[in-house]
Amino acid sequence: EEGAWILAPAAEMRLIERLKVSCRPLGDPAWTRQIFQGLITSADAVYHLKKLGPGRYQTKAGEEVELEDDLMRPLVSGPETKRYLSPATDTYLLFPYDLRGARPHLFSPRQIRSLSPFSSTWLYLSKNETQLRSRENGAFDDDEWFRFGRYQNIDKQECPKLIVAQTVPAMRVCHDPEGKFYLNNVRVNGILPAEAQDGWFLLGILNAPVVNFVFVRTAKSKEGGYYEANKQFIAPLPIPNATPEERAEVGRRAKELQALHTARRDERAKLARRLASAQMTPLKLKSDWLWADVGTPAGWKRSPEAPKELAAREITRWAKERHQEALQARYDELDALLVPGAKLAVRATEDELALRIDDHEALCLYDRPHTSFLAAQWRHHLSEVNVTKAFDAKKLVRLLLDLRETADAPLRERIVALDARIEALSTEIESRERELNEIIYRLYALNDEERALVEAG
Repeated sequence: EEGAWILAPAAEMRLIERLKVSCRPLGDPAWTRQIFQGLITSADAVYHLKKLGPGRYQTKAGEEVELEDDLMRPLVSGPETKRYLSPATDTYLLFPYDLRGARPHLFSPRQIRSLSPFSSTWLYLSKNETQLRSRENGAFDDDEWFRFGRYQNIDKQECPKLIVAQTVPAMRVCHDPEGKFYLNNVRVNGILPAEAQDGWFLLGILNAPVVNFVFVRTAKSKEGGYYEANKQFIAPLPIPNATPEERAEVGRRAKELQALHTARRDERAKLARRLASAQMTPLKLKSDWLWADVGTPAGWKRSPEAPKELAAREITRWAKERHQEALQARYDELDALLVPGAKLAVRATEDELALRIDDHEALCLYDRPHTSFLAAQWRHHLSEVNVTKAFDAKKLVRLLLDLRETADAPLRERIVALDARIEALSTEIESRERELNEIIYRLYALNDEERALVEAG
């Protein structure tokens, strides 16, 4: 009567209840000192800027401004918070606070102006003074008008912490062991481990299938297969009892996984920059490149099936309808395979290019030029895809047709080599995660039935 209602099959309920009894929750003082929200400025358009270079930033309105780097901090929001990835962000927070001493305090105007003989930051703040003073019906119209909207958690940002994305299809947690990153409002949450050395242990546990199994059955659901990962829903997550040696082993493996995931992300970024370069030309493909029987409206007009008795305008309408019907039939085939959680994989040989959805071959093309180059692009486009109810065949096809070509052979070869490196990292990541999952299953003492439930998602 007093707890949240969990609507799940009896076997799943039994597992959740057993874990609740046998484990301590994440929010227990044995595991965490605090689970906290990010910073609230009440004027993100002023304090959040894109870094262009040393001392150069861009506002959300597109204006380039000069600011002293000493007052700028890398800011992490939901999109930058990925599972096992050290954050990469070009968004920076103007942070006019001094964290030295027992308590954080706002810099004085004199201190900010003294950053350089002609303080660009103070000029920027002064330019926005009217807006900052008017926040919350004039509540900031005083000598400290350039302060943040809320003081909470200002002193937590530079602590070693776990970072948890707020709205997610599954748990997405990364570790910031050196406290490099600041957190944005409610877009992300921070977790301070009770013991610093347990940060990597908690990272491995929170990213593993058991915690995610519980999370998606107990968190508030959102549209499109997403869930809320705020404190209310992550604090109760079960953390298994483990010896210091077991925590160290899980932590070591989780740290290695974050290094591998981050390396793969960086290689993908290299590939993406090359695909977006001026050396590449869009192919501008249509759906008939994937399926010859879909054709084009112009092709249907010329086909033997085109009714000869129709006027030109009616034949055009007929051809468009036939094209759309044939295309929709192909979409329907793909949609039947694109169930939430489906895995997409690209296979390429010297003369074949294929897309698999789970255990089904959804597409297979033969004798396309530079098959490995095309496969590298497909894999790149699909690498961040999470198949939910919102991801359908039309979105998939748009990605598959977003191909580029180049006459620059060394560039093409480099992209293929990067793709091979990414694939090798992916294989190693899958192997390392399987090994870590086996250890974590043992820590939770899962029996065969419970394990099958967890692995079924």
